Amino acid sequence: MRNFLPLLAVIGFIALSTNQVAAQYCAPPGTNLYVTGCTDPDNVESFSTTGGSTNITNNNTGCSNTTTAYTYFSGMTHTAVQGNTVNWSFKNGPTFTEYYKIWVDFNANGDFTDAGEQVYATGTTKIAANEVVNGSFVIPVGTAPGLKRIRIRCVFSNNTFTPCSEENWGEVEDYNLQVVASTPCAGT
Repeated sequence: MRNFLPLLAVIGFIALSTNQVAAQYCAPPGTNLYVTGCTDPDNVESFSTTGGSTNITNNNTGCSNTTTAYTYFSGMTHTAVQGNTVNWSFKNGPTFTEYYKIWVDFNANGDFTDAGEQVYATGTTKIAANEVVNGSFVIPVGTAPGLKRIRIRCVFSNNTFTPCSEENWGEVEDYNLQVVASTPCAGT
């Protein structure tokens, strides 16, 4: 029995050290966030990525969740190595002009507010109805390998919105980014 207790302690330590707790992300609190949600339609029509070993393709979805205007597409993941470029594309909804922002939670701490996590913003110019926008961001070399979150958000009324602010008219979509460790160089 005496030899069994240290073995249990080691097994317990290993189990606890490998058990990762998923970050908790803000989500629109029901219809309080959007008075009309994305039903007008103020929405992200399409979002996709290229350049990874797996990519996201979520085209022509319209307003994915008319109740809260928020959807986490947990089954859609872009996989890429540290330091690689993620190419993205989105299409605005068919009716209204919108402001857009994209964030990536590179440190997986459950928010999108750290330096460098906002990877795109329209600024003061709205995206036209049905307009397609292309861009890219680089996964910082020092990003820890593991699952991260990408958030794309459109808002009709202003360009000062945050990843979690209460707004009228728009949509929020979350996706996964699987960061893979780069392979060390061998030789020269």
